[in-house]
Amino acid sequence: LYNNFIFFFFFGLVKDVRSFGLILVLEMDSAISANIVKKSCKNTGMLVRQNSNSIMITPPLSINSKGVKQITNILTQVLENERMV
Repeated sequence: LYNNFIFFFFFGLVKDVRSFGLILVLEMDSAISANIVKKSCKNTGMLVRQNSNSIMITPPLSINSKGVKQITNILTQVLENERMV
């Protein structure tokens, strides 16, 4: 998952990416950006947690490769839309 979001470092949206197993934390450039990403993820049906300017994704323990790909696609789409704003 980590490598998929390196691209967004170059646009200043993502300041840091941390992961432990499948738990992923994206540190955004601001709390406002993190809130927009959280709301956009929720609109697609994916729940994430926000703590200040960080977004935390904790998939279920029973996730399969299709689910991981779906999470990656949703986050990529949300971040691309945020980049365009």
